[in-house]
Amino acid sequence: MKHLLDKGGALGALIAAVAAPCCFPLLAPVGFALGFGALLPWAEYVLYGVAVCAVVAMVGSVVAFRSHRHVGWLLLGVVSGLLVLPALA
Repeated sequence: MKHLLDKGGALGALIAAVAAPCCFPLLAPVGFALGFGALLPWAEYVLYGVAVCAVVAMVGSVVAFRSHRHVGWLLLGVVSGLLVLPALA
């Protein structure tokens, strides 16, 4: 369960980022090639999905820290999640 939170949050954030090319322009060609251009009218709501998935990934990093005890991986997971949140505001 603990690894599912970490991996699921990261995968959800990636899918949401591909679906919202307004905030991640480098992923726009990939998203349109995969057919995510149909989701463009709901891009505003997808940004909320990116934020939720980033928080889920951070929670997964904290939960995973309890088993591996590597502070560097914990800091990388939490700091990267915290860097995503202000970019969405």
